[in-house]
Amino acid sequence: MTIFFPVLLVFLMISQLPAVNQDQYKLVGHEPILAKVGDDVILPCHVEPPFDVNDLTIEWRFKGKKIYVHRSQKRDDTTSDPEYKNRTFMVHKNLTHGDISLSLTNLVKEDDGNYTCLVPKLESQVKKRNVTLKIDENGAKGNITDPGDGNGDNNGRDIGLGVGIPVSIVIIIVIIIVIIIVIIIAVLYYLLRNQIFSCLSNNKSRHEQGRNDGDRRGNGNQGDEAEALQDIGQQNQSG
Repeated sequence: MTIFFPVLLVFLMISQLPAVNQDQYKLVGHEPILAKVGDDVILPCHVEPPFDVNDLTIEWRFKGKKIYVHRSQKRDDTTSDPEYKNRTFMVHKNLTHGDISLSLTNLVKEDDGNYTCLVPKLESQVKKRNVTLKIDENGAKGNITDPGDGNGDNNGRDIGLGVGIPVSIVIIIVIIIVIIIVIIIAVLYYLLRNQIFSCLSNNKSRHEQGRNDGDRRGNGNQGDEAEALQDIGQQNQSG
C-alpha cells in the first residue's frame, strides 16, 4: 500500500506533461536566393528546434538527382551524384546545431531551379523543404561563402542556430526528477511510520506493565487488611 500512492502520483504527474508529437520538429528554408554564374552560394535549411542531426540521413535533391547525401555521420559518395561531388559541401560541425545547409560552388546557368533538403527520419509530418536558386546575370549575389573541404573545416559564414534542447529531453529529465522525489518521500514516510508504530508499541507495553504492577500492589494491600482483621477477631475472642 505504501508504494501504491507514489506510483499513482508519478502517473498523474506524467499524464499532465505536454505530449511529444510528430510536429515537434520542422524544417525551415529560405526565400529565393539570387546569384550569378560563377558564384558560390549556401542553400539554407535547418531544423527547428535545433538539435544534433549527425546520426540522421540527410538528402539534397535537384531535378530528380541526389546531389548530396549525408549518412552515418559523413558524406555518402555511393548514393550522391558524382557530377556534384566537387561542387557540393556540407559544414559537418553545423549539424550539431540542426543546420543542414548545402554549399554549392562555381554556379552555372543550369543550377537555376528548386532544391529540396530532405530528412526522412525526422519526427515531423513535414520532412522536406524547398529552396529556390535563381541564376541572374544582373541580379544580386547570393550568400557567398568559402565552402571549405567538405569535412566541416569551413572558415566561411556559419548560419546554424544556437544549440537548443529538444522537448523530449526536457520531459525525460522532469520525469526522472519527479521519480527521485517520490522515492525519497516514500522512504521517509516508511521510516517515519515505523518509528511512530515503535513508539506507540513501547508506550503500550509500559502502560500494561504499570497496570500489572498496580494490580499486584492492590492485591498485597488487601491481604494485609485481611490479616489485621483476623488478628483483631482473635484478640476479641480471647478477651
